[in-house]
Amino acid sequence: MQRANLKPTKDKIQKEKVIQDWLDGLRPATIDNYLKALALFTQLTGKSPTELLEITWKEQEERTPPWQQSIEKWYTLLKEYDQKTNASKTTSNVRKANISAFFHFYRIMTPKTYLKRKKDNLIIKNEREGLTKQDIKDALHGANSFKIKALILTQATSGIAIQDVLQLNIEQFYDGLIDLKEGYQICKIHHKRTKSSREHYTFISFEAVALIKKYIKLERLGHSKGPLFTSRDNVDTRYSYRTYAIMIYRLNKKLGWYKGNYRYGKLTTHMFRKFFETQLTNAGIINDHLVHLMGWKHKDPLKATYYLANPDELQKSYIKHLDYLTLENVETITLNSPEVKQLQDQIDSQQKLIDQILRESKIEEEYDKLRKK
Repeated sequence: MQRANLKPTKDKIQKEKVIQDWLDGLRPATIDNYLKALALFTQLTGKSPTELLEITWKEQEERTPPWQQSIEKWYTLLKEYDQKTNASKTTSNVRKANISAFFHFYRIMTPKTYLKRKKDNLIIKNEREGLTKQDIKDALHGANSFKIKALILTQATSGIAIQDVLQLNIEQFYDGLIDLKEGYQICKIHHKRTKSSREHYTFISFEAVALIKKYIKLERLGHSKGPLFTSRDNVDTRYSYRTYAIMIYRLNKKLGWYKGNYRYGKLTTHMFRKFFETQLTNAGIINDHLVHLMGWKHKDPLKATYYLANPDELQKSYIKHLDYLTLENVETITLNSPEVKQLQDQIDSQQKLIDQILRESKIEEEYDKLRKK
């Protein structure tokens, strides 16, 4: 059984009123996950979302016995699909929960458990080993275009999720370039995550910057504006996640890393982001710095505000640990450069000012508490 192509169905079902009402006010990432799950469900059942509601509501109003209701059969089809495509237990449960959310929104009951008491063949999860620098090198060597090479290394050295990488623009890339010693450049990226709408900074290594420049020159034909990664050379249509996933799938097969039976190969877009996290963790980076670079939520809201106002500290930290991300040794290129020493002096001065502001802020807070008492 092949995995379903969900995009045409997603585009079709989101035009229905029952879908628009259900998704109204939700975050884009949540909407996308819900649509994917329900698009698959409609393909498996052969029913539109409106028809699904009408049939289930009618059967429950007529008090059709639960074991005879259509929804029980539909959920069985879903589980059979998960088993045939080797989905993990987590993936199966999340998909089922997303589909049930649609029915629950319209106050329709759903099966709490799957039918048929037989052994659950779903695997616990798709186990994957972390990527190494050699794996990244092999992937770059096996990639057949500068676009794929640049995408891989951009993710691996910045930690940006693929949906956000594909939203980058050429102007954003050039505006973010930062000069280091001996002609090397890194790139500062300031953006909002698609998944959480959380604003943050991260950086792209000079090796990735060099690949992106080659890609722009040779495959984007020297364009100076528009989407950074596009579907074709001289077109401003953004490169799609689906196409990139297909290229990664082919690369896995080419390198002998495809596991078959719908299991994840060694290379996935998430594992490039995971490489970034693991390498910096092993390097001993300050946890607050890693949290911000990854676009995660800070436990202390003041930290997020501070780093957004002072990305220089993140830049210094990134440069300090750059050797853990690049494929060649760069310690002597970056850490002893005058630029880094100058940056450190600026950060120290800014930190003293921030500490003073925070102390004054806390004093004012305590004073307000006393006044309220």
